[in-house]
Amino acid sequence: MAHYDGYLSGRITSDLKNYKKRFAKWHAFVLANYEVVNLFNPAKTKLKKEFPAWEDYLAIDIPIICACSIIFMMPLWWISKGARFEHYNAKKLKKRIIYLKNKQLTKYWK
Repeated sequence: MAHYDGYLSGRITSDLKNYKKRFAKWHAFVLANYEVVNLFNPAKTKLKKEFPAWEDYLAIDIPIICACSIIFMMPLWWISKGARFEHYNAKKLKKRIIYLKNKQLTKYWK
């Protein structure tokens, strides 16, 4: 497994129509504004199931969260069961957690 120093957390299965575009924008924002070299983006995860559940993503994501030093929580992360689980584990592991806000992205893309 590749080493990631950061992890991007947010809604996927509750926003199947837009999640890839949203994750791509936040991925670019984090790389441009934080000292993160290798950011894991779960939206790029390829799963074998046609309609994966949030648990399918977690099987891959949790070991990465354990290994990275910082987790970035995208806006509305609390709507997602998976993101809440990732957040809980990051807190228990005493990871640095950054809560991203929509106004940051608005300023960045101007």
